[in-house]
Formats: sequence, C-alpha cells, structure tokens
Amino acid sequence: MAPFGVMLDANVLVPITLTDTLLHIAEQGMFQPLWSERILDETLATLKVLHPTKAPLVLERRIERMNNAFPQACVTGWEHLEGALVGICPDPDDAHVVAAAVFGQAEMIVTSNLKDFPESLLEPFDLQAISPDDFLLYQLDLNHEFVMESLQTQALNKNRPPLTLMEIVAQLEHLVPKFAVEVRALIKPAGY
Repeated sequence: MAPFGVMLDANVLVPITLTDTLLHIAEQGMFQPLWSERILDETLATLKVLHPTKAPLVLERRIERMNNAFPQACVTGWEHLEGALVGICPDPDDAHVVAAAVFGQAEMIVTSNLKDFPESLLEPFDLQAISPDDFLLYQLDLNHEFVMESLQTQALNKNRPPLTLMEIVAQLEHLVPKFAVEVRALIKPAGY
C-alpha cells in the first residue's frame, strides 16, 4: 500500500530541524511528502530573509536536495484549480497550497497556519489541515519505532554541527512541544 500524501506548507519547510524530522520520517515510508514549486519558492524566499549572510547557493542546494530525495513530491498541474479557490480561502495567498494538495491527492496539509485552512474549506476535498506538532504525534502513534529510528538517523547525519538525539529534540521543542515531550519520554526507558 502506498503511503498517504501530505502537503507540506512552506512554514514547516523553513525550520531546518523540523524539515529534517519530517523528511526522515517520510524516508521510512510513513507518508509521501508533497509540495509545489510555489511552496518551495516561498520557502527559499523566507530562508533568504532569515539567513541574509548565507550564500544563496547553499539555500538553493537545500531545496534541490529535497527534490532529489523525493522526486515524486513536487506536484505540478494544479494551477487551473487555484482561481476557483482564491475567493473561498480565508487568505487568498494560500489558495495555491489547497490547489496543489487537491491536485496531488493529499490527505493532509501540514501547516503552522491552521486558521487559513478551516475544515469548512477542506472537507469537500477530503482534506484536513493539521499542525506539525499534531502530525508528528500522529506519526509517533502509528509507529513509534520508525519515528525513533528516523530521529536517530537524523542525529547521526548531523555533522555541521554534530547533534545528539537529545539536542535535536531540544531544537524541536519550541516548534513541536507536545511531540518533544513524547519523544523524551520514549528516549529514557528505551535507551535511544
């Protein structure tokens, strides 16, 4: 069975530790990450504002690596749906996210901006919006072993600077606090 599709909004692709966590879990086959070129453009533009001293090429490589790691993630052909959604989205600038999610047959939109994706808008498309904290808790409930393995792999892959599993959890704490609490509870008794 193919993993379910999850549209990742730009606001969850900007924080590197959160992005790494989501994509390491996706590598386990727990879900299929989805995005559009427009979402990636928004992500890159925000990264350039947040990190003005970083070479643009470094930030662009991050986006390129995401696309290379998940070649099926970039949804195309959604643009014709956007116009119909602009008038019904609380924030017309988010219509492209819904259009790409619908066209890409996503089941969820993971976003830190839930108010712009109300249930009344998404329900007719069999979509739901979920915060990254709740989404990661959902993944943990589905298979905590895969999630913990993903976090361990994430820690092992970090070398600039090197990070331990507990340091990754500490970085996630302000972004996904409930998830961080649950992961800490699993680390101690299981010896991760």
